[in-house]
Amino acid sequence: MPQEPNSDCNCGVPQLCAADRNCPIDWDSELHEFQLGDFEGRQSWVIRYCFNCGKPLSGSKRADLFFEMNAIEVDDVQRRFKSIQSVEALVHQLGEPDVCTSTGGEDVDWPHDLSNEERAYLTYLRYWTTVDVMVPVEKGNLAGFICSPRRK
Repeated sequence: MPQEPNSDCNCGVPQLCAADRNCPIDWDSELHEFQLGDFEGRQSWVIRYCFNCGKPLSGSKRADLFFEMNAIEVDDVQRRFKSIQSVEALVHQLGEPDVCTSTGGEDVDWPHDLSNEERAYLTYLRYWTTVDVMVPVEKGNLAGFICSPRRK
């Protein structure tokens, strides 16, 4: 009997691959999702569709780890960042960042000379409860802002 076009995968191939130690497919039991990883364990990518039958691999609990972003807070972020064009204006408007991360991924103390950093990130957490705002800085210049859901 054919499956419904939108039904979930039940072919069993992802499970077989995850059980094979020589296969780069893993099962993350905390998140309830299959992941494709490199053999060094440095990177992984979520597999959302079965690579054998093409059907969805649903059941991920990843969304449960984050708050749903509040529309009022997102609007506030957009309003605050609308006219900010420099690191100086950012710090004047929002104060020192809650977290400053250097190019190498290390947290560094503020104030920090960003002019020599290929890419650094200034993160603001204290103004909102459902969103985090990360501001990429490239060689001392703002490169926009990223508004993302806050982890629970």
